[in-house]
Amino acid sequence: MIRKQIAQKYAESVKGNERESLGRVGSSLGSAEDVDMAFTSIDMGFNTGIFKTLELIHTIPKERLSLQYLSKIRTGINYSGMLLRFYRFNKKPPKPCPLPIRIIKYLYKKMTLSKIDYAMYMTSEKARTKFYNTINRSSENKID
Repeated sequence: MIRKQIAQKYAESVKGNERESLGRVGSSLGSAEDVDMAFTSIDMGFNTGIFKTLELIHTIPKERLSLQYLSKIRTGINYSGMLLRFYRFNKKPPKPCPLPIRIIKYLYKKMTLSKIDYAMYMTSEKARTKFYNTINRSSENKID
């Protein structure tokens, strides 16, 4: 739930800027807009809350339990979280290593991690690469 005035303020604050891409847009599975809305609530002097007594049953199709889907959604969540920290707090994740070192790292991880753990590790790497591509593109498009 969200108060109408907070939702309206959030919609106004993200309209036409990069923060519009924090949620589900097109095929992206980003999901940081809800956290951004909570921050907007705090910006406006309200509080946020989590209530243990609230229950929700979320029925999902079995396709959403595949490693391919879980990797895609985790990439989206990581990517949108990185964007949120950057847009709200000017915090960037560590830059990716140079390509030769990354390849060695990937090979080592592939040999030592389970298939699932390796896939989840790679989602973070994909998200970080996508993050830096996005912010580099947006800084190139800005007119000084």
